[in-house]
Amino acid sequence: MSARSLMCVYAGLTMLAACSTSYYAQFPPLAADVQGTRVERPQFSIVVPRDFVLREMPGDGGHLNAFEQPPDNGEHRLYRTLVVAPVAGMAEDDPERMAERAYALLAKRHEGDSLQVRQTGRARLADRDCWFLQGRIAGASAGWFFEVLEFLVPGDPQSLVVSFLIPEGQLEASRAGFVATAATLQTKLAMPKDGAAGALVWHDGDRLGLRLPAVWQRQADGEGVLAVFTQASGARCDLSTATAKTAVGFDLDNLARGYVGDQGKEWPGLRLLSLERRAIDGRTSLRVRAAFQDGDGTVVVDDTFVTDGKRIDRLLFRVPHGEYVGQRSAIERAVASLRWK
Repeated sequence: MSARSLMCVYAGLTMLAACSTSYYAQFPPLAADVQGTRVERPQFSIVVPRDFVLREMPGDGGHLNAFEQPPDNGEHRLYRTLVVAPVAGMAEDDPERMAERAYALLAKRHEGDSLQVRQTGRARLADRDCWFLQGRIAGASAGWFFEVLEFLVPGDPQSLVVSFLIPEGQLEASRAGFVATAATLQTKLAMPKDGAAGALVWHDGDRLGLRLPAVWQRQADGEGVLAVFTQASGARCDLSTATAKTAVGFDLDNLARGYVGDQGKEWPGLRLLSLERRAIDGRTSLRVRAAFQDGDGTVVVDDTFVTDGKRIDRLLFRVPHGEYVGQRSAIERAVASLRWK
């Protein structure tokens, strides 16, 4: 073969190699059977995967920062990283509010990163419920993008964020390893304290769950109810249930139309204030606000009915008018806290 022909062949092979080079260096998948070293920090410990290097930084506030050198098989050699960082503590509240706060905190960490959220969900780490976010963020240089998988682990007085970063397009191959690494987290932080919504308490043979602040004191259960709670002010909360008497089940529209007439027999002069329809924990609900007069003045009724068609559960608050504005946010949380097994 002539020198010219050899040069043509060499040039062709060089172009082929250049075309086949990945934009990012390609990491091998991170295995789910985590092999590495447990690293201690004041508030937590975690197994750092083998081949990850700790980046020790003075005054890091108890953070852990580790990275893995990329292989030499791409145009841009960007790190695969693990970070565990203490963040603000999160008081336990109803699950929906807790999830909203967790996702907002995780998203706030990426202000200016052009975060695109692709998935959110719940996980179980360090013996407690946690929340995760998966997405895409912009890198430090134009044209660089990373995929991120982060877990918010609530605690008291601090929470923890466990964060994994990898060049775009490679998260799925290493996801099992990231999840397994996160599962090695151990922490000395206390479980989140019960917040304003109180602890979740199950009723009716552990079928129906409700959160109420501690100021609501449980009383001897009245006839036909699951639980009765009162406050010193005279406010009252009744939790009750009933099964359908016909195959048709419960019609919340009919209940709404007949509410004043039916309930007015017990509360004379009942006036309807508002009606609201929404879903609670995947079930259909009707919420009625009304008012009536008793011997001590005006009483506001905040009455929620939730049905699955065969059974209807009722959460009824009766609060003196002068206190209702101050109680309303706690009542909102209690209604939103309803859960079923």
